[in-house]
Amino acid sequence: MDADESMWVNLKMLAILEPGQKLNTHGRLFTLTELRTIPLPQWFRRWLAGSSRRSNLMRVKELYAGALQRVQGNERLVTHLRNSLQGIRALRSTYNDDVTTVAQLDNLYEQVEQAINAGEISKEETSK
Repeated sequence: MDADESMWVNLKMLAILEPGQKLNTHGRLFTLTELRTIPLPQWFRRWLAGSSRRSNLMRVKELYAGALQRVQGNERLVTHLRNSLQGIRALRSTYNDDVTTVAQLDNLYEQVEQAINAGEISKEETSK
């Protein structure tokens, strides 16, 4: 699986992420787990999966950084980015007790939203 395919899959995983689901970014492809289905302490589940809130946020930021470099004129990517904003909202809800993480997620959301809007404007200009 190449880097582009991983990007598409990971954006789709963010698009279906809901509050209460655990996002694991440890592997090349993101995975989702229901938090309620595993009766172990959260710190232990994260340790077992090899992930942390900080490492997950860093991997999500890296995903978006790569995607935003390619967004100009890419209609398919604009659609995937728009759909993936659901995942940022879900992470924001999940981490609502951590104001620093929420602020980082808000900033990321705004960056992605601006890139989507710029991509749509660029598309309209080229179609004229």
